[in-house]
Parts: sequence; structure tokens; C-alpha cells
Amino acid sequence: GSQVIRFAGEWLAVVHESRLRDGTRYYQHRFALMDDSGALRKLSMPFVLHTTQVEFVAGLCWHPDSKRLLMSYGVRDEEAWIAEMDWHDVLELLL
Repeated sequence: GSQVIRFAGEWLAVVHESRLRDGTRYYQHRFALMDDSGALRKLSMPFVLHTTQVEFVAGLCWHPDSKRLLMSYGVRDEEAWIAEMDWHDVLELLL
């Protein structure tokens, strides 16, 4: 998924999972929070941004306002999108 960024004193990344069901591949993401040694500390529940089919987060960064995170992602290997999420909402997903 994404690269890691500094978040709440630790390191945050978006990872993706795919599952094959009835011949169709379904995608979902999770936020992964790691400590300074790279050990996984928390993993969010799965989520999608746009669709469950062929969705892949490729980038993660702080918005210039330092209140939101931006995620770049592709849909069906034919569209590029940017999603934003308030950092408090990300923290909630990790609890």
C-alpha cells in the first residue's frame, strides 16, 4: 500500500488485502500503526474508499493543514483518486 508517515508519535501506513470469491477479486484496506522498531502496534478494521473491486491505495501524506490525511488511490486500474480523512477519524479506526 502506502509509505509510512509519522502519526501520533508512531508510524502509520495503509495496507491492502485482496480476497478471491466466486472468481472475483475483492479489495479492502487497513491502517497499520507501527512503533519505531517497525513492530505492528495496531491494525484498523477493514475499509474501502470507493469500491470493493480493484482499489489500491498508493500514497499517504498529511494535508498542509495538519488536520487531515490524504490518500492517493486507483480504482479498477483506470481512475486515480484522492481521499481525505480527519486524523481523529483515523485514530478512532485504530482503537
